[in-house]
Amino acid sequence: MFKRIKVVTILIIVLLTLGISQFLTGALSMRALVNDREGFQDSQRANQSVAAFTDAWIMMNQTRIAVGTMIQNMMMGNADKDAMQSLLQMVKERIASSESRYKAYQAIPPSPGMDPALIKKLEESYVVYQKLLNDIVNSLAGGLAGAAMKLHEGAAPFNVAMQENYLAWREA
Repeated sequence: MFKRIKVVTILIIVLLTLGISQFLTGALSMRALVNDREGFQDSQRANQSVAAFTDAWIMMNQTRIAVGTMIQNMMMGNADKDAMQSLLQMVKERIASSESRYKAYQAIPPSPGMDPALIKKLEESYVVYQKLLNDIVNSLAGGLAGAAMKLHEGAAPFNVAMQENYLAWREA
């Protein structure tokens, strides 16, 4: 039987076998590349989400620090009107920056596999903390140092809750 098979026929069979194996290898490689691209896009989206929310969180914390300084200066009678107006303007800019970065975070679709309940909890704590900071800033802008101080004293639990939710979200 093997006597009838010529060298050319054997070469054609070998080439055909190698061609088929090359085609299968290429198809598997393309599938792996597509999966890698999708994984990279998911990773990039997650990084963008974390960066946007972290920026908003940083602006909120800087706002709280500046508000605390303003309240302290007002209560101690060290409030230079121009310095306080400048600080109040800076606080308003940071609040606005925090809100714009939070909107950027919301524009990014959630990462696949992220627990929706965890995202909702994080966003709810952000909204509550943001509202509290806005109320404090509005009290300060109205010259109501006592009201701002009472609100500021109650800010610690909201800050702690926000931090816990943020850390849980980052770990997920």
